[in-house]
Formats: sequence, C-alpha cells, structure tokens
Amino acid sequence: MSLPLPELTFYRMPDVTFTGSNIQQLLLNLSSSLTSLVDYRGTTIPSTHLWTWATGSTSGSISVIYNTAVPSGASMTQNPTILFAGFTGSATPKTGTLDTYASQSLYVGLNINGTTYTDWVNTSPMTTGNFIGYSRIGPSTVSIGTTVIRNYVSQETVVTVLRTNVTTKYLSLVGAIYEPHTSYADSAGGTRTAEPDDRIYGLTTTGTTALSNTTLSAVNTGVLFSRSNAFLPTTSTTMLVTRASVHLQNARFYVQDLTGKYIFDKNRVMRAALGAYSGGNAAIGHYREFYPATGLMTNNMTNVIRDEDTDKFHIITQDESANNVYATFALKAAP
Repeated sequence: MSLPLPELTFYRMPDVTFTGSNIQQLLLNLSSSLTSLVDYRGTTIPSTHLWTWATGSTSGSISVIYNTAVPSGASMTQNPTILFAGFTGSATPKTGTLDTYASQSLYVGLNINGTTYTDWVNTSPMTTGNFIGYSRIGPSTVSIGTTVIRNYVSQETVVTVLRTNVTTKYLSLVGAIYEPHTSYADSAGGTRTAEPDDRIYGLTTTGTTALSNTTLSAVNTGVLFSRSNAFLPTTSTTMLVTRASVHLQNARFYVQDLTGKYIFDKNRVMRAALGAYSGGNAAIGHYREFYPATGLMTNNMTNVIRDEDTDKFHIITQDESANNVYATFALKAAP
C-alpha cells in the first residue's frame, strides 16, 4: 500500500420515506435503502461499490444491520464491519466515549478484523477483532416521526443522512474515513500513523444535535468537532478525533475556479481529548472525499452538482430551502 489512497466515489441510494413509531421500523427502512441494487436514478450499482448486508434480531424484532462483505472496489485489509443498531427496550451495548445507550435511538458502530456476528450488544459483536463502540445518530424522534433516510455508498465508506424536515438533518460517516499524512511503512520504528493498509478507520456522527448553519464555521463545536472516534492505528485503543480548522462563512467563492469548475479542499483532522485540542498530539490526516462546501450556492442543485446528465458531486446541506448555506458538504460522485 502507499499514499495517496485510491479516490473514493459515492453512489446515492434510493430515498426511503417513512412515518415510524419505533426503531424497528427505522432499521427496516434503512436496510431497504442499503440493500438496493440500484441508485436513486435507477442505475445498477456496480460490484465496486456494492456492500452486502444482513440483519439480526433481539426478542424477535430487528435490532441490527451489518455488512457481511465489502465492495470489490475496496482495497482494505482490516475487514471492517459497519453495524447500525437500536432497540425499543433496555440494552447494554458498548458505546463510544461520546455516547450512552437510549432506547428508540439509532446507533452506528465499527468493528475491524472480525469474523462471525454474535450479538450487537456484545463487547465483541463480530466475535473477534476490535470494536469501536456505538455512536448515536440523532434523537429518538427520528424513529417515531416522518423521516427520510438517504445513504451514500463508496468503495470503503458509508454516509447516512436522516432528514426530518428541510432544515433538520442528522448524519453519520463510517468506515476507512481518514487518509493519514504519513504511511504505515514510513512510520516504522515508532507510533504507527496508519493501519498496514495505510488507512485510519473510524466514524463521525451528529449525535442528538442536528446540523446547524455554524457546524463548520464555529470554534470548538459542530458535528466534525469532537464527534468522531477512530482506532489508534495497529492498536485496540480508540481516540477522539476533531476537525483541525474552521471554515469562513463567506467562503463560497473558494469552491469554484476561474472557469466556474467546482473544487473542494480536503478537511484535515487531528487527535483531541475530551472536547478540546490535545497539545500532546498532532494532525493525523484528512477525510476522504468528504469535503466542506461552506457557503456553496445551492439554488437548483440542493442534492447534486451535475455536468449535463453526469453527477459530479452529491450535496448534503443543512437547509434545503436557503441559498448560500454554510453547513454544506460535498461527496465526490461515482462516474
């Protein structure tokens, strides 16, 4: 392996809209989207991006969705398993440092180097390997109201958006989500900067706080600030990760070049401790093809930037009804 890593590209899966009354309905609809063989346009998803999913039950009701295979386009060697889970009653799953368990709520977790699924509440839900614990995606109200589920799948990561209205979004990003600054081989003899496949595995979620118009611009707050857990490479230890910079609210002109072509900067991240920058640590890498698009002019392209009929970037924006929204992200679209 070597750096830079292969570019990730995303297919947007079909939206699923439901009016639910419990977490089981949310999980069933989430599974329906994730297991679709076509994207939102009806285009067949190639094996390079197609994840294989299974479900598990607690007391006879669905309680977890987890992948049993990764896309053929992945070159990961750490065998990641993504788990989306939740339950109506009491439970004691392992949660990350940022969360505690609450019934009727959706969580996402990540296991690497696992084998066989056992139980989502086990400290090792995939029998072996390392489990990062679960992080919450939104409040329980997303399970008992009208919610739109939108998934984006790449070769090595999955992005999930829960939309309760035009201005309220919760999201998660999970998988091999970070590219390090220094390769595994080049960090030999000391603390490893990456897994042997030159990736850093982790997850980011919004928790119970929806995206806001200051998600990217505010100091010491927002979904990418201290809402991320990752594995300290080659260990079972987890580390808190935060964005390394804020983005100007008036930065919309930064996302286009002189010809009008859209360009986006990589979003750097660093290790953190208890919601603050950790002076004893340093920058660890950047998000892979998950770009801040601060102040992007979103008229007529709220969900996608196209070149004629070709998707170029998928857009996730906090407020679909407004223009020049500061809390906006861009995902590189699959060709």
